[in-house]
Amino acid sequence: MIVTSPLLAGIGNLYHGFSTRLGGVSEGAYATLNLGEQVGDLPEAVRENRRRFVAALAPGVSGVVLHLALAEANQVHGTRILEVSEPGMADADADALVTATPRVAVAVRTADCAPLLLAAQARPGRPGDLW
Repeated sequence: MIVTSPLLAGIGNLYHGFSTRLGGVSEGAYATLNLGEQVGDLPEAVRENRRRFVAALAPGVSGVVLHLALAEANQVHGTRILEVSEPGMADADADALVTATPRVAVAVRTADCAPLLLAAQARPGRPGDLW
């Protein structure tokens, strides 16, 4: 259900993963692990799919908590990068999200584009200063 990077796994307190379509409850055109809330799937199916994804991604972390801390944007084929500091659906078109805010998870959905995840670790004792 989830593909992870061994390199990114070495960064403390970073939960990351790329979902596959396996392991969800959605049916029909959205089968099985649809995580997109805006494509016409049943909302309860998407919530359950997201809960399952988070449970596999970060065992012991509440899916509800992570879902509430999820930052997303209306994705387009463009070049805009959006800085997010709080959860929710940004009222903007963008294809990249960046955050330095702890406990805010960023999400992108892809179809015909390759997802990229870049991460940096804060220097010990200097949380706002990245390597």
